[in-house]
Amino acid sequence: MGEKKFKHVMIDTETLGRTPGSVVRSVAAVEFDPQTGETGRQKVWKIDLADSIRYGFKVEASTLKWWMMQSDEARREFVEGAETPLEDFLEDFMQFIAATDEGNDFTLWCLQLDFDVAMLRSMYSWYNLNVYRCDEEVLPWNFRKVRDVRPYMDALDSAGLLPPKVADRHTPLADCLAQINCVHLVEKNNLVVR
Repeated sequence: MGEKKFKHVMIDTETLGRTPGSVVRSVAAVEFDPQTGETGRQKVWKIDLADSIRYGFKVEASTLKWWMMQSDEARREFVEGAETPLEDFLEDFMQFIAATDEGNDFTLWCLQLDFDVAMLRSMYSWYNLNVYRCDEEVLPWNFRKVRDVRPYMDALDSAGLLPPKVADRHTPLADCLAQINCVHLVEKNNLVVR
């Protein structure tokens, strides 16, 4: 019996800005099954901060201040640990997605479509232009198969089933797992998502 193939990937980013083109400090990706809540491969990347700034990604003062007001543990997690060069991250993320993707038949999930996916899309635009000298948008996911967790959280909240916030918030892996739980709880309880 072979390894289970997952058709859903949850992503989460931690950044130094709220607008596309900002520094993305860390990214997590986790394969999952919405029906069972089961997870598959998972990976976290901490992207080289100096690389991101050198390549023109921006730091927003308000987000930097926000990070300074977070817990010691969250700030430490944000700063410490081995870093992956920006180009290596983009290649590795593509490989992670390619291992899940069977003919572009997987769904990419995140919390707020205008944040995580927009941040990664901005990075891939830079990458395609500066590494491949290509101004065509080439993304490792199908833009038609991207889903937002927010309506699932709203459905859980309306039903009184929204789980409490995770203790180790602002780490991308913990956020991914919490978001996967929300999607699974909606499926398990047959809630209507609007």
